[in-house]
Amino acid sequence: MTDPLITRLENAKRPKLLMRAAKYACSYYRRETDLDRLLGAERTHSQTDIVERLLDKENDLNDK
Repeated sequence: MTDPLITRLENAKRPKLLMRAAKYACSYYRRETDLDRLLGAERTHSQTDIVERLLDKENDLNDK
């Protein structure tokens, strides 16, 4: 991953409850089906692109 992306991840502020829920959900996470659902046609195989797009979607949801 690139330095700006790592900085972006490090600076993200998330509630503790959200982080606990995410850790719990990790056992149910299925990359292929979940990424297809979240990214649809936008999906790429580059991990950096995937993380950037997911962060963008998270920001969009937070702005609503």
